Amino acid sequence: MIYDVLIVGGGAAGLSAAQYCRWHNLSVAVVEQLAPGGQALNIVEIENIPGQIPIPGIQWAEAMERRTEELGAHFIFTRGVSLRNQAGLFTLETDDEPVQATQVIVATGVKERTPDFSGASELAGRGISYCAPCDGPFFRGKPVAVLGGGDAACEEALFLAGICSHVTMIVSGDALTGQPRYQEMVRTNTAISMLTHTKILRADTKNNPMGVPSLTGLTLLREESGSPRETQIAVSGLFVLIGGEPRNGIIAGLPGVELDDGGFVKTDSWCETGHPGLFAVGALRNTPFSQIAVHISDGVLAARKAYLNHQNSGGEIHGDGTP
Repeated sequence: MIYDVLIVGGGAAGLSAAQYCRWHNLSVAVVEQLAPGGQALNIVEIENIPGQIPIPGIQWAEAMERRTEELGAHFIFTRGVSLRNQAGLFTLETDDEPVQATQVIVATGVKERTPDFSGASELAGRGISYCAPCDGPFFRGKPVAVLGGGDAACEEALFLAGICSHVTMIVSGDALTGQPRYQEMVRTNTAISMLTHTKILRADTKNNPMGVPSLTGLTLLREESGSPRETQIAVSGLFVLIGGEPRNGIIAGLPGVELDDGGFVKTDSWCETGHPGLFAVGALRNTPFSQIAVHISDGVLAARKAYLNHQNSGGEIHGDGTP
């Protein structure tokens, strides 16, 4: 069948778009490779959605998925590979069957940015992690470090402080950059210390009895007061939270799609790209402020504009999604 709207990505922006498309009686398919919820699945507790009491990220994601299904959106669990538009009909090639729609909302988000110090890639999964809720319990009672100073880094440092013996935040600049509330919570937590003007030079390791290296510490370069010096700290785990790189693969290169210098997609105020009927929402979009609340708004705007486009084209609304 041909859907009115195809949504690629099932995070906050994608699920919000799906719900609003259904409220406008448009047929919708959501293509998601893993589990719906996106980055919310990695958040211990979401507390900055207006009107929403603090809620575990996984619980919020489950509620969003459930509501999206109740409204009649179709979930297709597969990986989107490439997107093309021929005569106003979009086709998404996937690892399975192709999916077609007259409009597409791309909500593929970002992937974790990896650091470039010595040992970073070799120790992924053996002491270096990108998700504290996922891997933090493996380091219970042990010292760990967090690389980064934004909202995500602060959130995960606070989570780790509750289960690890100590958390050292490593920040390349002169201060944290997260929201003031998070900064205050970090500063007043006695289990967290912070090193500013600091970079990681290499990961220090020791082989276990099987000959497999594991993280034992970090060699740092501290550049305070204009006199760089090396120092070491002992940690069993490092959690990397230094931002993300946009997953723009299926949308980059299409006519009318513009990217900024970071690879994020430029859109108008409706989140529509320069390619008619093609939208970019959420963390993928070039936005001055990337938060779940903003991503929800992106999804709502894109869905509304998709509906207006559909009406202006004289398209026949498919209603419950049947052909």
